[in-house]
Amino acid sequence: IASLGPIRFWPGVLWTVGTFVAVLVAFVLFAAVTLWTDATLFGWYPDWLQHDAGILARPENAVHTVLAIAVTIVLVLVVSVTEEVYFRGYLLPRLGRYGLASVALNALLFAVYHFATPGALVQRAAMTVPLAFSAVKSGSLIPAIAVHVIANAVDTAMRLGASAG
Repeated sequence: IASLGPIRFWPGVLWTVGTFVAVLVAFVLFAAVTLWTDATLFGWYPDWLQHDAGILARPENAVHTVLAIAVTIVLVLVVSVTEEVYFRGYLLPRLGRYGLASVALNALLFAVYHFATPGALVQRAAMTVPLAFSAVKSGSLIPAIAVHVIANAVDTAMRLGASAG
């Protein structure tokens, strides 16, 4: 269905912007669900299992700074591209026999894959639906990859800011 192949410029821009807006809306709409789920169902779940912000905390020395930069690059670029290629490029086409439900199933599998943050399951699934939908409809992984890179960059920047303050 979707490939890493080229997409025409303006359709690619429109798919990327539209997907980003849809992901942002899902993030905002389901933020309260994540807060509630974290507090009521997963309050017992240790913080250190959920985030790697400790690595990204205020650098104490040069080695720590280099490590934080390397982790940031991996989180923002490598993880985003790898997850999109696997979940939307490989797995989603194999779920195609389920029709439109394949988009929802793909989003659910992606959310479950992020088991380290169980409270965010619903929010992450909702945020992933636009990624899968854009991959199917645009026929390209480029918009989904671009949005995933931006989302991971924003998340990492927010965690860096939170750990610095």
